Amino acid sequence: MLDAKTQHIGGRKGASGAKAMLYDVGNAEMSLRERVKELTCLYRLGEVIERCEGSLDPLDVLFQGIADILPESWLHSEIAQARIVFGGREYATADFQESLWAMSADLVVAGKNAGAVEIHYLDEMPTVDEGPFLNEERSLINAVAERLGKVVERLEARKALRERVKELTCLYKLGEVIDRC
Repeated sequence: MLDAKTQHIGGRKGASGAKAMLYDVGNAEMSLRERVKELTCLYRLGEVIERCEGSLDPLDVLFQGIADILPESWLHSEIAQARIVFGGREYATADFQESLWAMSADLVVAGKNAGAVEIHYLDEMPTVDEGPFLNEERSLINAVAERLGKVVERLEARKALRERVKELTCLYKLGEVIDRC
């Protein structure tokens, strides 16, 4: 049993030290839960990327898939909504609503701003690091936007390569026909 007058916990004396230590442990647990949510988001991002690369509409699968998983990774996931804007289209969670409490990151493709990744809270929440958002959430949304930009670049390069292969194949066949004449 802890004697509040004589025991030391974490370098603090007494019952107030015990309360402070419990508070620190509670904060550490919450912080760990948030980091797990962020890591899970990045893992699931990889799964969505794999799924999109084999689909007929890879950008639609990519952006909608990411919009659907992003809110789960935010501190107040129960009121979070996501939207990705790219190429004049919007990909958003069901019943998306813009709000005053938003965080966004530019989606850059080939060095140009091509859209945005956004998180919106439906209700006002207490201020933490960046409004109601954590610094780690800023890092996460930036990482997601950067990764999406690179995936779009890769998808566009593959598409251009397939088109060039078709053109070269056509020219080769045309050359064969000409040689026979």
